[in-house]
Amino acid sequence: YESVNDIFIKWMDRLTEDRLYIMEKMLSNGMVVDPQERETIEAALSKYRWGGDPWGLEVE
Repeated sequence: YESVNDIFIKWMDRLTEDRLYIMEKMLSNGMVVDPQERETIEAALSKYRWGGDPWGLEVE
């Protein structure tokens, strides 16, 4: 039996994955022209793929 909270978390994770997939496709197809938006998307994709800063280097 899953709690409502667990179900909600699963749905939010799924929505996040879908959103990141769309952003990645937009980026790879040249649909993102604003440099700040591009940087934000690249940072979000990197954090999602690599889990943030696994070595604690805090490199900007």
